[in-house]
Amino acid sequence: SLAGPGIASDELDLGFVSPGSTIRRDFEAVAELVLPIEIVDLEGEPIHRARCTAYWPVGEVAVGVHGSTDSEGRAELRGVRPGWVKLRHEADGYSSSESEWLE
Repeated sequence: SLAGPGIASDELDLGFVSPGSTIRRDFEAVAELVLPIEIVDLEGEPIHRARCTAYWPVGEVAVGVHGSTDSEGRAELRGVRPGWVKLRHEADGYSSSESEWLE
Protein backbone atom coordinates (compact mmCIF):
# COMPACT_ATOMS: atom_id res chain seq x y z
CA SER A 1 0.00 0.00 0.00
CA LEU A 2 1.28 3.45 -0.88
CA ALA A 3 -0.27 6.21 1.18
CA GLY A 4 0.53 9.63 2.55
CA PRO A 5 -0.68 13.21 2.52
CA GLY A 6 -1.88 14.03 -0.98
CA ILE A 7 -1.11 10.57 -2.39
CA ALA A 8 -3.71 8.19 -3.76
CA SER A 9 -3.20 4.68 -2.45
CA ASP A 10 -3.01 1.45 -4.40
CA GLU A 11 -3.79 -1.71 -2.40
CA LEU A 12 -2.27 -5.01 -3.52
CA ASP A 13 -3.12 -8.43 -2.10
CA LEU A 14 -0.29 -10.77 -3.01
CA GLY A 15 -1.91 -13.92 -1.62
CA PHE A 16 0.55 -16.84 -1.46
CA VAL A 17 4.03 -16.10 -2.81
CA SER A 18 6.64 -18.83 -3.26
CA PRO A 19 10.18 -18.15 -2.02
CA GLY A 20 12.29 -16.81 -4.87
CA SER A 21 9.23 -15.69 -6.88
CA THR A 22 9.27 -12.34 -8.64
CA ILE A 23 6.20 -10.14 -8.51
CA ARG A 24 5.82 -7.08 -10.69
CA ARG A 25 3.10 -4.52 -10.01
CA ASP A 26 2.86 -1.29 -11.98
CA PHE A 27 0.95 1.57 -10.43
CA GLU A 28 0.68 5.31 -10.62
CA ALA A 29 0.92 7.45 -7.50
CA VAL A 30 -1.14 10.59 -8.08
CA ALA A 31 -0.72 13.68 -5.95
CA GLU A 32 -4.13 15.09 -5.10
CA LEU A 33 -4.80 18.82 -5.07
CA VAL A 34 -6.80 21.02 -2.74
CA LEU A 35 -8.81 23.48 -4.83
CA PRO A 36 -9.94 26.65 -3.01
CA ILE A 37 -13.30 27.96 -4.25
CA GLU A 38 -15.01 31.30 -3.63
CA ILE A 39 -18.53 31.89 -4.95
CA VAL A 40 -20.09 35.36 -4.94
CA ASP A 41 -23.15 36.93 -6.56
CA LEU A 42 -23.05 39.72 -9.17
CA GLU A 43 -22.66 42.33 -6.40
CA GLY A 44 -19.70 40.46 -4.92
CA GLU A 45 -21.63 39.13 -1.91
CA PRO A 46 -20.73 35.60 -0.78
CA ILE A 47 -23.18 32.80 -1.55
CA HIS A 48 -23.66 30.59 1.51
CA ARG A 49 -24.30 26.84 1.05
CA ALA A 50 -23.53 26.76 -2.66
CA ARG A 51 -22.88 23.19 -3.79
CA CYS A 52 -19.55 22.93 -5.60
CA THR A 53 -18.22 20.08 -7.73
CA ALA A 54 -14.90 19.56 -9.47
CA TYR A 55 -14.81 16.64 -11.89
CA TRP A 56 -12.41 15.16 -14.41
CA PRO A 57 -12.35 12.32 -16.95
CA VAL A 58 -11.10 8.86 -16.01
CA GLY A 59 -11.43 6.67 -19.06
CA GLU A 60 -14.97 7.13 -20.34
CA VAL A 61 -16.50 8.28 -17.04
CA ALA A 62 -16.26 11.44 -14.95
CA VAL A 63 -15.03 11.31 -11.36
CA GLY A 64 -15.33 14.20 -8.94
CA VAL A 65 -15.36 15.67 -5.47
CA HIS A 66 -18.03 17.83 -3.84
CA GLY A 67 -18.18 20.54 -1.23
CA SER A 68 -20.37 23.33 0.12
CA THR A 69 -19.51 26.97 0.72
CA ASP A 70 -19.38 28.51 4.18
CA SER A 71 -20.90 31.86 5.23
CA GLU A 72 -18.07 33.68 3.40
CA GLY A 73 -18.80 31.83 0.13
CA ARG A 74 -15.63 29.73 0.44
CA ALA A 75 -15.00 26.01 0.16
CA GLU A 76 -12.04 23.70 -0.32
CA LEU A 77 -12.42 20.75 -2.65
CA ARG A 78 -9.94 18.07 -1.57
CA GLY A 79 -8.76 15.15 -3.67
CA VAL A 80 -8.82 16.90 -7.05
CA ARG A 81 -6.65 15.07 -9.57
CA PRO A 82 -4.16 17.23 -11.51
CA GLY A 83 -4.97 17.73 -15.20
CA TRP A 84 -8.17 18.71 -16.98
CA VAL A 85 -11.07 19.58 -14.66
CA LYS A 86 -14.50 21.21 -14.86
CA LEU A 87 -16.09 23.18 -12.05
CA ARG A 88 -19.83 23.33 -11.37
CA HIS A 89 -21.82 25.12 -8.71
CA GLU A 90 -25.46 25.36 -7.71
CA ALA A 91 -27.21 27.40 -5.03
CA ASP A 92 -30.85 27.89 -4.09
CA GLY A 93 -32.20 31.02 -5.77
CA TYR A 94 -29.38 31.19 -8.36
CA SER A 95 -28.78 29.72 -11.79
CA SER A 96 -26.27 26.88 -11.84
CA SER A 97 -22.97 27.44 -13.57
CA GLU A 98 -20.34 25.20 -15.14
CA SER A 99 -16.87 26.13 -16.38
CA GLU A 100 -15.14 25.10 -19.56
CA TRP A 101 -12.43 22.42 -19.21
CA LEU A 102 -9.58 23.94 -17.19
CA GLU A 103 -6.03 22.72 -16.77
